[in-house]
Amino acid sequence: MYTEIQRRRKRKYYYLAHTVRLDSGFKKVRVFLGVDLSKEALEKEKKKKQDILDKKVEVIESTEKEQFVMKINFAQKLFTKEQRHKLEKLKKQFTKKLQITDKDILRQVRESFLIKYTYNTNAAEGNTISLKETELIIKKDAIPKSHSLREVHEIENTVKAYQFVEYYQRKLDHKFILDLHKLVTKNTLINPKNEGRYRSKGQNVAMTGSNYFSPKGGREIKKLMDEIIERYNTSKLSRIESAILFHSAFILIHPFIDGNGRVSRLIFNWMLIQEDLPPVNFPSTDHIEYTDLMEISRGGDSIPLANHLLGKIIENSMSTEIK
Repeated sequence: MYTEIQRRRKRKYYYLAHTVRLDSGFKKVRVFLGVDLSKEALEKEKKKKQDILDKKVEVIESTEKEQFVMKINFAQKLFTKEQRHKLEKLKKQFTKKLQITDKDILRQVRESFLIKYTYNTNAAEGNTISLKETELIIKKDAIPKSHSLREVHEIENTVKAYQFVEYYQRKLDHKFILDLHKLVTKNTLINPKNEGRYRSKGQNVAMTGSNYFSPKGGREIKKLMDEIIERYNTSKLSRIESAILFHSAFILIHPFIDGNGRVSRLIFNWMLIQEDLPPVNFPSTDHIEYTDLMEISRGGDSIPLANHLLGKIIENSMSTEIK
């Protein structure tokens, strides 16, 4: 570990740095300390940022050593005959409901769902804006002063991204996924070049709380995304079963530097809309259960996850309001 100084326009930028030796070569890991620091301030910042640097090094070393394994079974039938029949019945009932319900009521139902969905999908990722504040941002363009601009952008971006998936009628492909990621992450990433772009070489991530490792950034990401897109588009399973398997595989691959959960949930809802089923909410209060089921799916058994998501679809299809 050492202190690195970079000079820019007569100012000194200090970094705490560590060079990690990996199988693929050497990688320098840095944590920013400050600008034009005194000797005392520099030592104080080094002690303060030591843990952050150690954790970054630990993540990089672990993701470099572990080999990615795709255990998700894309040929696994997830629903029983009775469950598939139930889904078909729900599709007919939901379509009829849309036809006979007053358009103004449908608009209100959609608005209510969008507020709850936007709040929950962001709260699940750590956004601290409340449900009421989310409603005010969406309805009144009100900007809460007690939250960061990034959190506000995450709310605004989700609304625009949801509107995008509502009207997207083409097939699942890379452009759709990348355009969606760009909408979700606009003005929220430190490096805007990462908006709408798969992880590149050196951009490795680790899934907190998971026993499985995502692939290293670079060519393998594009190859794996090619594979799961093709599997979804050509699957002989029902569309909903294929959607659940794609959803699980997408999160396992973690193709982006950030925004993977939010993008995956939007894609899943787009898949439901394409099948004439209502989009589903992902309550942040259920997030632990949801991630536990995702972990089981990563091990090769996606049936528990499928049953959970089927329950959400049934709940939304049968309710008077789409919650």
